[in-house]
Amino acid sequence: MYVNKELAKKIIKQSLQDSLAEIRDSNDLMLKLLEESDWSIVIKSHALIESVVTELLISHTNEEMLRATIKRLPLSDSSIGKLKVAKDLGLMNSSQQIFIRKLSELRNDLVHNIENVSFSFKNFAEALDANQKRAWLKALAWQEENIDESQAITELFESMPKISFWLSINSLVSVIQIDIAEIKGTHKINAEAAAFANDIVNKIV
Repeated sequence: MYVNKELAKKIIKQSLQDSLAEIRDSNDLMLKLLEESDWSIVIKSHALIESVVTELLISHTNEEMLRATIKRLPLSDSSIGKLKVAKDLGLMNSSQQIFIRKLSELRNDLVHNIENVSFSFKNFAEALDANQKRAWLKALAWQEENIDESQAITELFESMPKISFWLSINSLVSVIQIDIAEIKGTHKINAEAAAFANDIVNKIV
């Protein structure tokens, strides 16, 4: 359907501005988390990821009435979770989902035992066996096509595991927020096109 070119540009520009504002807010939150305990980083960043995945699904459906239902879905459940819905809708790739599932596993381990409040990324990374380490490197490098070619990620994980986790989480949140902005922009353009077409039909009739 047709929509005025200048209006489309305006909608796209506004969507990008909204996206940048949300990314700045999440970046600020993530920066503040670096001042907190490693336990807090895992718990709070997981909550942030869940909130943006929820918003991604709601934006795609374009049905605000579904917000309460979608919010109640578990994040990583393989049958009825938000990630399963996102996969079925083609909204997230497998690498992104692998990372989130690994983070969910870690979060669940930490949140169910009060003794884990002393969790340390350094101790966690050092305790991994070879297979566990490779699984985590693959998850953390969700944006890389070939983890074997990413020596930098391996070195960062070994020397500064907290920063390695932080960067992967922060970049994933930003990517999802950009996707949300694009989806919302598309919905607005489609709505304007439909309104334009409807106006033309009414004038003809």
